[in-house]
Amino acid sequence: MKKALKITAYVFGGILLLAGLAAAYIQFAPAPTYDAPEIPEITIVHTPERIAEGARIASMLCNECHTGQDDKLSGKKLEDVPPVFGQFYSANITQSPEHGIGKWTDSELYYFLRTGLRRDGSFAAIMPQFPMVSDEGLYAIISYLRSDNPRVQPSAHEPLKSKYAFLGKLLLQFVLKPAAFPDQPVPQPDTLNQLAWGRYLADGLYSCYDCHSASFT
Repeated sequence: MKKALKITAYVFGGILLLAGLAAAYIQFAPAPTYDAPEIPEITIVHTPERIAEGARIASMLCNECHTGQDDKLSGKKLEDVPPVFGQFYSANITQSPEHGIGKWTDSELYYFLRTGLRRDGSFAAIMPQFPMVSDEGLYAIISYLRSDNPRVQPSAHEPLKSKYAFLGKLLLQFVLKPAAFPDQPVPQPDTLNQLAWGRYLADGLYSCYDCHSASFT
């Protein structure tokens, strides 16, 4: 009986030790790193039609998280994220060369929106990725970000860096990963095909499926 209790104690102690080591690793391990990507060169013509469509898309995808106190897309604290995951701040995506995306090329922005990877290989884990959005949809967003709209004009605001709590670090280590870059063009569905168009809006452009599916993926 005593021997069985001793074995049980050893097993239980071993499990606790492993759990403690795993927790320590998650808490103190650096964020995963990725090689700087090879970014394909693209050319986007910033037409008035694309700028208008990009403004419409941004009003539903970008403005809520990125609009700062100056009423520009200068970044802010994301108050809706539960503190159990950490404290998160959206980026300044105005045309500021120092604090925003003024030095980014269209190709770099396109790759980032697809994958979540910046040009140096760092990963914007809390930023949605858009691997299923059509090329034309992303061209419209980028055209808007390059436009003379007051919301995207340079802002000197520099948001604080996000801080991950334990659960946030757990997700960062094992769940949140860059999306794969498409190996072929992503066409926009025929708007007259209601099923294909509706699926594109729900599963691609506005990502309803990500939050409303049973697996959240």
